[in-house]
This record gives sequence, structure tokens and C-alpha cells, in this order.
Amino acid sequence: MALAEPTGANDPLVRALFLARLQSTMIGMRRIQQRLAAQAPEWADRYGFTAAFSDLLNRPAETQRRVLAHPSAAFWVEVAWDLISRQAHELRPGGHFARHLAKASAFALSACHLVGKGSFVATVRGDSAGRVVFPGAGLCLAPRAAKPYAPITVRVAGDTVELTDASGTPVPYDRLTVACLPETAVEVNWLDQDLRLGGRTRFMYAEPIPPEGVEWVDRLATAWSIVDNVDPVLGAEMRLGVNAIVPLATPDPLKHFSASFREAPGLVALSLGDHLQLTEALVHEYAHQKLYALAQLDPLLAGPTDEALYYSPLRDDPRPLSGLLHAAYTFINILGFYVRAPQLAPVQRLERRTYHIIGYADTLLSELSRHAEFTPIGEALHGALARRLELYRDAVSPPTAEVRTRVDDERRRHRERWENAHGDLVRPHPESAGSMRSPAPDSDRRLRELLDLPPQWSARALRRWYPADMVLDALRALPDPAPVRAAVAGLKPGDSFLADLTAAHLSYLDRDYGDAAKRYLVCLRHEPASSYLWHCHAFALRHCDQFGASLHILTHTAELVTAAQDPAAVAVADDGWPLAEPAPTSPPNPVTMPPSVLESLLESRFWPYVRASSGGPQLPSVMAVAHGLKPAMDVWVRVEGWAIFREMVEALGLSYHIDAYFDRHAPGLDGVPASQLTTTRAGFSRVPRAGTEAHVFLAREPDRLRAAAHSGWYPLLIGGQVVQKHRADHDTFGEALGYPPCCRRFFRERNNWYLDNTYAAALDAAVGTPSVLANPFLRHTVFGLVPHMPCSYTCKTTMAYAGRLRAAIAAELPGYAAEMDRALRCPVLCLSEIRIYRFQGELIDSATVRYRQVQSLYNVVVDDALHELLAAGDRCTVDAGLVHVYRHGRHVGTYEARADRHGPESPFLIAFA
Repeated sequence: MALAEPTGANDPLVRALFLARLQSTMIGMRRIQQRLAAQAPEWADRYGFTAAFSDLLNRPAETQRRVLAHPSAAFWVEVAWDLISRQAHELRPGGHFARHLAKASAFALSACHLVGKGSFVATVRGDSAGRVVFPGAGLCLAPRAAKPYAPITVRVAGDTVELTDASGTPVPYDRLTVACLPETAVEVNWLDQDLRLGGRTRFMYAEPIPPEGVEWVDRLATAWSIVDNVDPVLGAEMRLGVNAIVPLATPDPLKHFSASFREAPGLVALSLGDHLQLTEALVHEYAHQKLYALAQLDPLLAGPTDEALYYSPLRDDPRPLSGLLHAAYTFINILGFYVRAPQLAPVQRLERRTYHIIGYADTLLSELSRHAEFTPIGEALHGALARRLELYRDAVSPPTAEVRTRVDDERRRHRERWENAHGDLVRPHPESAGSMRSPAPDSDRRLRELLDLPPQWSARALRRWYPADMVLDALRALPDPAPVRAAVAGLKPGDSFLADLTAAHLSYLDRDYGDAAKRYLVCLRHEPASSYLWHCHAFALRHCDQFGASLHILTHTAELVTAAQDPAAVAVADDGWPLAEPAPTSPPNPVTMPPSVLESLLESRFWPYVRASSGGPQLPSVMAVAHGLKPAMDVWVRVEGWAIFREMVEALGLSYHIDAYFDRHAPGLDGVPASQLTTTRAGFSRVPRAGTEAHVFLAREPDRLRAAAHSGWYPLLIGGQVVQKHRADHDTFGEALGYPPCCRRFFRERNNWYLDNTYAAALDAAVGTPSVLANPFLRHTVFGLVPHMPCSYTCKTTMAYAGRLRAAIAAELPGYAAEMDRALRCPVLCLSEIRIYRFQGELIDSATVRYRQVQSLYNVVVDDALHELLAAGDRCTVDAGLVHVYRHGRHVGTYEARADRHGPESPFLIAFA
């Protein structure tokens, strides 16, 4: 297969790959225009996208190609589609969505400048340095009195460019030119911040001053010329595939970094290194570019390809199959380059490097052969790569026996460490080993119509670890499930997977959990390798008080999905339920809280809880359960405080249930994507250990306790993968905890961390002034009256509950109630469910807060740059999704909120009365 190695820039297939890449950007922009014209024309007009797209469309085709081939254009399209898929144009049309639409004007300005005819005027925002970049034109405008992210009007007329501020005053500026590698159109671009991909990477970016910039260009030019000299065919190809190089900074000069990005085709980011490192990085990253371009035309891999489950000799963490294919492709291409460059480096260094690469490629191709299901083109590529590897293996000289032994030992130890850490990951089979099929096409067609399933839906969709379940989602959304019930009523279990799955989900939604457990077993006979169906079965058993059997399934999924027998015959152990309670141990950490609060609580009957929890988080909910105002709750208790906690619970006459032990420092947590865990990031532990926390349900009545425990599973890392609860349990859990029906309905409709921002939605729904009796922001602290997410900050049902609880607290602990009132009135900056900050200060207006101190209410964000920024200031303002921070009137920095990430950010300031 020609695409397994370089064939040159004149190869029609190679040219077609990169032409298709460009056309994908063009078509993507056209589709965005059509979607917005149909669904949000007013926003497209207001933020300049309609005018920019129209003007760009009227420019010469070659100018369009030059501008839209720039990596920032493809990335703009990627982010725009991401925002539209999240319904930002309907749910949150301001903020990031507005700023992003306005950025499209830069492409029109660039095209107008390149043509040198006509004119175009647009108002855009500068970047963090106040600069405006013309993508593809190599031009950067730097206002001399730059303000970060300030709106600025740009007018291009012929070859002149004018800038004016909001008052129409001309703005003087300097013209900066983006550097390019000699004899290429490849930018070395440290000026265009859009090429840093909006926080999607964690790289440190270099901004070299002029002498350093010259060094960057010279050293990259040297590396590129080496490629040209060694393999001119490859060098010519690279000119098609690489458009821009962004310099990276590295704190460790001994480490070299490079990367390519699917969402920004043509972009390479790399750090400086020696000539061999830079040359290999260019070859490596171009191979990624070529494979990304091919994957736009054919997926290469069928079935689940993006779940990080598989071994790579290059990483300590599990990798997706797509990552393994990219690694194999790039390293075999690097190996081919070294075969053609035997004089590129000292013999021993080159022998050692090629021996490493051959070992990597062998392992990667082997893993792909074992686990991947290829498309026909993917199969051809895999075979061609295997043949190229054998050809190159015979062409290179091996290192000494001593070096080979050392490398082989390192490789073996790496595999052993990986297996010890991740060997129990559940990996889907390329084909299910199911013993049953679905020979009921007529009933399936009827069910597909009733559930509005797409034609491509199949049981394969449920072979992922935690898949999107369209059947369950459709059933939960149906106003009347009677027609669906009628459609499955007459079918025999086992005749149709879709009918069996529908019937199982219906039983679960009807709270007939015993029937649901039986029906999920029938589904498992169709798809015994589906970890998702095993988990559905486990949660049905949990509702039947079979906690031990349920836990056994959740903690032994790897063995169950590979058991070569009828799932109904699999022995499920009780797993030693209930879990052992913590043994008496050293006292918990000292209590940290304001002295005035400490004094109020010190002699109360709830003081043991404050001690056990090292500060009393959720104390108002504990008091609500004790006073009979709340049916049940769940709380986390460090094992060191267990004895004190149990003593208090017994004294209050409450019942408790230990559900699990949470280990917030569990191995592997750092590698879990943010989208798989919420504000609770922890691994499961069966036994209490130092540093773990018991997840405990509390209630006055045993029935209330069981109801909460049945639905109260939290996402936990088990065996390297996150085990999520049954989706339907979100509804019943809120009910068991006594949350108001209006708030449960709101939560079900709006608590979507991909699409929505629940806190901002509650602000939209508020009528009048937000009330301290509907303030949910402190619910995990000692001051939280409201334990749930209210449907609005003026929800009457929530306020009535909080009012009753506050009255009970004031009657028993008036000093504590007074401190609570003060805390609940503090202004809050909220961006998303995981970025919330409370100020000691006051709101100046709806968009400005002056403060003396700031506290992050959710310390789950790693390297919280916004908290650090706020801590350095004394005033902040929110403007179009930008958080500007000042100290003593001087600008400290700006945080750019983004809605294209897990937990879309929509910043607002709020205070409660």
C-alpha cells in the first residue's frame, strides 16, 4: 500500500489526501453557515460571521485555499461545531460562542489583505497581548497601547490596514511578520495564540524574543534541509502536510516534546533539541499529519477505537487503538527514514535508536492484531506496515548484545509494570461471543420507530465500557411508554436483543428491579462481553438488597465478560457484604473553621461530626436528617474519625450504611479524563485504609436508608476504569434524598456536563433577587443550607425547606445560624460545576466584585490557574465570558472561559439576599 511510506508530492493519492483535508474545512464552514442561518441567524449576523463568510466566499479560490489551509481555520471549524453540538447557540449564545463567531472575521480580513483589492471592516477582540493576527497572511498587528482581549475595529482597504477603538479613535500599531522556514511556506509561528488550541493542551509555549526567534528558524531550517537531503521525496510531501510550527518551551532541557493535533491539521508543536531530535520530530509529526488526513476519508478502525484500554510500549497509561495505530505508523516511517540515512548520527546511537523503534513497532502491530477490527483500507495499511517493518528490520544493523539485552530488559519491565497497574482493564472483543442473535426484524422495526433510533443503531453500540444508550435515553424521555410496552409484551425473551433490552430498561424504570435483573441476564446472553449490561444487571441486584452480589459484578467485570459460559450460570459471590467498619485509630485531623463558628458548635450534640469530618462539611444536612426535615443523606467520613462519627449517629438515633471506601489518591486517577468523573474523583476501596473515606448513607428510618443506598452509587475508579451508576438512578436518588420534584425535573433536564451549565441555567430561571435560602454553592461546606441543585435561585419549594432548616438551626445554635447567614451572602463567581469561587467582599454591580479574599469551593481542578489569578487580585469583572482581574487598579490577568470543554464555562457573578 503506497500510503505506508512516502511517495512524493506529485503522487495523486497524496495530493488528494491533503486536498480533501482542505475541503473538509471549507465544507465545515459552509455547514456552520447553513446551520446558523436556519437556527440562529440573529447571532450569526450580530457577531459578524455572516458578513465574514460572505466576503470570504467572494475572494479568489487560491486566496480562500491559502487562508483556510491555515491550521487555525480548521481549528475554528472544529470548535464551532463543538459549540453548536453543545447547543451553545440556543443555551448560551453569549460568552465563548459570541467570541468564537467573531473570530471568523479574521479569515475575511486576511483574505482581503492578501488580495489587495476591495475592503472589509470587522470588530474583533485582540488576544491576551491585545494583538490581531491575519491567519495565512503572515501578518500580526500589535497595538502600541494594547489591552488584553479588548474589542478593536479593523479596516482593510487595498494594502492599508487601520485600527480604531470603541470610540472611533485611531489606534497606532506595529506590524509584525510571522517567520517562515526558507524555501517553504511553513510558518514558525509564536505570534498566533489560536495555534495554542485554546487550552486543549498542557504545553508551555515559547515566545522567543528576536535573537531567539532567529535561532528557532535556523535550527528548524537545518533539520528540514536534512530531510530534504536524505529523502527529497519525503521532504516534498512534508511541504504539503505541514503548514505551521509552534515553538514549545520545556522546563527540562534533557526532554524533547513534539505533537500534532487532529483538530488542527497542518499544525506541529515542538521544542528545540539537537539536529537528530528535531529531524526525527519533523518526520514523526508529518506521519501523524498524513494518517490524520487519511482517517478523514476512511476510519481505518471499526468498532470502539477511542477507549484507552490497550498497552503501548511508549506510555505508562492505557491507550486507545487509534493511538496504537498512529504510533505504529509514525515509528515505522521514522525507521524507514533512518534506513535511508545511515550517516545521520554516530553508528552506536543510530543502532540503539533503530533497535528501540523496531521493538516499539513489533509490540504495537501485535497489539493491533490482537484487539483491532479494521476497515478494508485499515487492514491493507496494517499489512503494508508489517511488510515495511520486516524490510527495514533486515536493512539496519543491530546494536551490541549488551545493548540489546539492556533494551529488552527495560521493555519487559515496562510491560510488567503496565500489566500490574492495568492488567484487569476490560477490553471489548472485535466480535461479540454472543450465543444468541436477533431474528425478529418486524418487531425491531416497530421498536426503532417508537424509540426514534437511527438506522445504524446495533448491539455493537453497547460493547463500550460506558456507552451512550439511546434506548434508555428514549424511554426516559417518552411522555407515554404504553405503545412501547405493547410492542414488547408479546415477544418471547431471547428473540430480539432490542426487545429484550427495551423490556429490561422498562422494568428498571418501573422500579420492578427483580424483573429487570432477570431481563438484563437475557440481554447478556446476546452480548455476554458487554460490561455495560453486566453493570445494569448489578445495579438491578443492588435495588433488590443484593449489595454483595452487585459489588462482586462491579469489581470483577473483567473476569465476567471473558467467561465462556451462559451468563445466567455464572456464580456471583456475595463478596463479604457488608463492608467492614474502620477499626479505632488515631484521632482525626484538627478542625479548621472560623473561631466564631467553632465557638458556636463546640458544646453542641453535633460537635462529634465536626471533629470526625475535620470541619463539618454538610453539617446542615446532618442536622436536617436528625430533625426529620430530610429523609436521608450521604456523607464522607475519614476512617480516622469513624469512631467519633458512629458514636454521634447512635446518640442521634440515626441508621447508617457504608456503601464504599473512597480513595482520593488511588493509582491511576490522574490519568482518568475529566469527562468520566465529576466533583467526586476517587477510586474504590473495599477496606478502610489510612487516608480513605467511608461513603455513608444516613437516615432516621430503615426504609429511607435503603432507598438512598439503592440509588446512591458514585462514579469510582475500579480496576483502571470508572464504574458509573445506572442512568435511571439519578432520578430515584434525588427522590430518596428528599429533593423537590421541580428541582429533580430541572436536574434531569439540565444536568448535562457536555451540553449545559446547570448553575447558569438556574440563574436564567430565577425571578427577582436570588435568595440565601436557595443558595446551593456552599452545600459541601459547613454553611450549606441547600443540599441540592435548585431549579432556580428563587425556587419557592427550596426556600421553604431551607427556611424550616434555618429556623431549627437558629433555635438550637443561634450563633451558628448567624455565621451561616453571613457566609451565604458572600458573592460568588461561578464558571461551571467545578470552577466556583467565593469572595470575602461585595458586588459593585452585576459584573464586578471587589474582594479581600477568595476561596475555591471545589478543589478538583488540577493547576487551577483562575484561582491563582484571583488570589493575586482584589477586583474582578466578567465581560463576554472573560474574567478580568485587577489589583490596586492595575490589570493582573484575564481568564478566557470556554464552553467547548467538559463542564461548559459560562461565568457570572452572583450575591444572595
